[in-house]
Amino acid sequence: MPSDGSGRDAGTGLTAALHHGGGRGRRRHCGGGHRHANVSRAQTVSLRFQSTWPARDIFHEFAGDYASLVNKLAGGRLRLDMLPSGAVVGPLQLQDAVVKGTLDGGHGVTAYWYNRHPAFSLFGTPPALGWKADHVLGWVKYGGGQALYDELVQQVLKLDLVGFLTGPMPSQPLGWFRREITGPADMQGMRYRTVGLAAELAREMGWPSR
Repeated sequence: MPSDGSGRDAGTGLTAALHHGGGRGRRRHCGGGHRHANVSRAQTVSLRFQSTWPARDIFHEFAGDYASLVNKLAGGRLRLDMLPSGAVVGPLQLQDAVVKGTLDGGHGVTAYWYNRHPAFSLFGTPPALGWKADHVLGWVKYGGGQALYDELVQQVLKLDLVGFLTGPMPSQPLGWFRREITGPADMQGMRYRTVGLAAELAREMGWPSR
């Protein structure tokens, strides 16, 4: 978790998503799917993923843990290689790289695609309005959130991607500060970093955020 007072992923929600793209109108899923249906079970299928995090970032470590678990469970039939941000493309180009087939998948945070559509922030970094991250994940899994996410990615944006939301992060309702914050006026003139809808909220409150 960041400790610099930046509120890097401000809000409550899911901070990681796995996106597995296909090509020519066919989406493929992690684990090989129909694309590798005729491959011998003795042959290892390799998939190249990239995260949106630098190699020494703890979130890239989480992504690496996921890849290690997949490789262990696959028993040698599948190998998932998780590269750090910048190894193939920059973090904001991850979705496009998966769609084009440059990468087989990726691991990132939905707010990184906020400029593509503001609704992405609703699934990972919204302003904190009472839900805990686990509650958001429950809504995604059992309350219709996954269907809305799929609609955003595949119908609204027409991206040949399948996203799996995971990795709930503890709430970051505002940030970490060097002095006590007792009201909105205390935020005036403060350098404040946040993302997504939380950044829009900060601007509406008159707080210069970046």
